[in-house]
Amino acid sequence: MSKKIKVPSLKEIENNFADWVPAPPEHLERVKKRNDRIRSELKEGKINMRINSEDLSLLMAKAAEKGMGYQTLLGSLIHLYVNDNLVDVMEARKLMGLQKKPISAKATKKRT
Repeated sequence: MSKKIKVPSLKEIENNFADWVPAPPEHLERVKKRNDRIRSELKEGKINMRINSEDLSLLMAKAAEKGMGYQTLLGSLIHLYVNDNLVDVMEARKLMGLQKKPISAKATKKRT
C-alpha cells in the first residue's frame, strides 16, 4: 500500500514557495505516463435510458447476487453483446439437444 501524501493548501504553498525545488525529470516523466494511462482508461460514453421498473428491479437483484452494482452489470451485458459473447440459453439448449421436453398430461395426473 502506498503512503498518503499530504497536499499542501494554497496558503502553505505561498508561504513556503522559496523552499520548493523542481521535481527531477524522471519523476515528471513517470507522472506524465501515469496521467496518459489514466486518461486513456477513462470511459468516454454515457447513456441515459428508460427501462421498465420491474426489469430494473430484477437487474438490481441479479447485480446484488453477483456482488456488483447494477450499472456495472448492465455495462458488462452490453460489452458481451457487442462482442458476440452473450449467449441465448434457449438457443444453446436447442443446439446441444438439451431442450426441456413438455410434460404430458398423463405424467401430471396423480396415480390412484
